Amino acid sequence: DFLSKPEYAYAAVDLAAEGRTRRAREGTRGETRESDEAFPTDRREQVSFIRDAFDPSFDWDDAEWLCQEWNEGPVALKGVVRPSDAVKAVDRGFDAVWVSNHGGRQLETAPAPIDVLPSIRDAMGGMRAWNEAKTAEEDVWRSAVGQGVDLTDKATYADVRSKAAAAAASACGGSHLTSAKTGLPIELVVDGGVQRGTDVLKGLAMGADAVAIGKPYLYGLCAGGEDGAAKAIEVLSVELERAMGLLGVGTVRELRARMAAGEELVRRRHSSPRDFPDRGALDRGYGGGVF
Repeated sequence: DFLSKPEYAYAAVDLAAEGRTRRAREGTRGETRESDEAFPTDRREQVSFIRDAFDPSFDWDDAEWLCQEWNEGPVALKGVVRPSDAVKAVDRGFDAVWVSNHGGRQLETAPAPIDVLPSIRDAMGGMRAWNEAKTAEEDVWRSAVGQGVDLTDKATYADVRSKAAAAAASACGGSHLTSAKTGLPIELVVDGGVQRGTDVLKGLAMGADAVAIGKPYLYGLCAGGEDGAAKAIEVLSVELERAMGLLGVGTVRELRARMAAGEELVRRRHSSPRDFPDRGALDRGYGGGVF
């Protein structure tokens, strides 16, 4: 509640503004002067630190710079809800797009991630191309594992990854967007109100490679520590398997293939009176009428 106190509110505005001015003057992009600089403990500094994290001057050039600075593996851009931004993220070098509105806490009436997911998958190349590319990629990895290939060896891993990328590109005829770094199909992650296994199923069916959770494991963690968090994951897994069985699909691969073939195992919802009154939103890829 200290955020509501005037002295801290002023600190947030003033110090954040000073930070933006300093970065503009020094030509820096927000990096700290010392790599091991500790998170501030003073409340005023904490408020300004958090406030400064929402710097409106951060742009696509900054995002590209950040992506290029990371050399440890694939990089995902989180917070994408527009198909055009998803394509731009790929053009800027990101390997994955994380479809999210950050829990709906940042921008009121932002579209739900599950509603925009199909249009973003279409922007990547579409369900059919995704299924073809992903299946070919998986076959290469499965073959390597079946042959006992040591994927912990960096050179071997890179070789198998190169073969997987070539197989994926060949399978879809190059119609699906790929990572400039790995050559593999761009992956989509989706989150947003995932509370049940059926929610996970919907995300996978509508075009996500992975579905992320937040509250469920935190609830488990608070209730039972590490065991509680593990139990939350177990509950979601059991619910997902049950829901898939009731739909008549045995694997995620089968679910993806049947959805790509046009089977409506999971239907995209249409607009409802509860949505923001924007009749043209569905045509622009914003799901159930939310703009």
